[in-house]
Amino acid sequence: MLAVLKQMSDCLSVIVNLYKLKATLKAKGWTHETAARRVGVHRVYLTTVLNGHRQSRRLLAAVSTLPLAPKTKGVK
Repeated sequence: MLAVLKQMSDCLSVIVNLYKLKATLKAKGWTHETAARRVGVHRVYLTTVLNGHRQSRRLLAAVSTLPLAPKTKGVK
């Protein structure tokens, strides 16, 4: 029973961390497409990882260290 509760706790922790990472990306001004290009993966793969359907510690670490997004031309 304790093992099941530990596993459920771990899953909830991952979900919360993914939610925080998505919010951080948005706050820093990154779209999934521009962030994916910056870290060298396809947008679909990044979205799949951020939605929790796949796991990639390397990708999450790379995304979490992105700086503020550069300003794009035509955006005020």
